[in-house]
Amino acid sequence: MRMTGKTVCLPALLGLLLTSCAKLDTLHDTPGVSPEAFLQQQPWMLVGTEDANIVWTQPSSSVLVLLAALFSMGVGIKFLRPGNRRSPVASWWGIGLLLSGFGALLAGVSYQAFGYAIKCEGREFCTLTSGWEVAYMLFSALGMGAFALGTAYSIAHHTRRKAAIVMGPLAAIAYSACLLYGAMQGIRPMVSFELMMLFTVAMVVTFLAVHLVSWIQTNEPLHRALLIGWILFLAVGNLYGTYLGFEITGLLWEEGIWFTENDVLHLGMIGWVFYIGRCLPLLRAPLPS
Repeated sequence: MRMTGKTVCLPALLGLLLTSCAKLDTLHDTPGVSPEAFLQQQPWMLVGTEDANIVWTQPSSSVLVLLAALFSMGVGIKFLRPGNRRSPVASWWGIGLLLSGFGALLAGVSYQAFGYAIKCEGREFCTLTSGWEVAYMLFSALGMGAFALGTAYSIAHHTRRKAAIVMGPLAAIAYSACLLYGAMQGIRPMVSFELMMLFTVAMVVTFLAVHLVSWIQTNEPLHRALLIGWILFLAVGNLYGTYLGFEITGLLWEEGIWFTENDVLHLGMIGWVFYIGRCLPLLRAPLPS
């Protein structure tokens, strides 16, 4: 079978990311977390044979993030069907959902399913992050860049549309460059989840402003629908932050119940993607004139 450039591009990029982040191994929590302590913080099980097995951490959370990722990618593929590709708004939303879903899949590998094997096994202290997590943040940022293009193409004013087509992706590229440099140099703030959240919130607030102004000016149902969509996105993030801030995960785990802030996030994102999927008829409407 002949492999095209598009076929090998994604695996090649992922392989490059996972092999060029060796300095991430120097980043640790303070104080360091031992492999034994890491396992005590979460449910886990051994899978495989007696001679060849691997530690599977957070089994229920792993399944949930897999479902969230596949659902996002499935809706993205639906948006990219030939009949919907006539609208750049629907097309870029589809690409954004695909990239974000693939990023969530990568996140599940290191944050949930195989975090012990990737960050702890054979080490004195577990590493803070991994190339898998950097790849997750990169694809999430690229997904935001695609959403920015979808937002830009929905703007009626030609000059503003042209400016937004340039500025949104530039912001995503700038963050991605910062992330990759931080990963290759082992700079903790640049590869932090907190920095990705700041970037994401800044982008979402911009989307909210664009759709609010556009809705006021045009009264188009598309802008109202996406305004509600991004409000829901922020609400999901707020639920995640509240759950994390009150340390509910640890309180429940003391009672033998495993349900984390990440589970809250992934359930919320499934609901958000479902809502966006319901907006497809509006997203594939002709461009504003």
